[in-house]
Amino acid sequence: MAAKLKIVEVERVVLCVPFTERCERLNAREVWNWRVSEITRVVTDAGIVGYGETLPHYTWGLG
Repeated sequence: MAAKLKIVEVERVVLCVPFTERCERLNAREVWNWRVSEITRVVTDAGIVGYGETLPHYTWGLG
């Protein structure tokens, strides 16, 4: 039987990624909010640390 892990800590970090001038200009019209990125760090009771990332404002094709 596998041991069950418990999550003991979750840390969320929101970043505003600085694009180069060229990328900023190209993204300004369509995907300006993609500069915001979110990194999540999760720690278990066994000391295992995991990371994940997402674009919280990802809406491509919905507008």
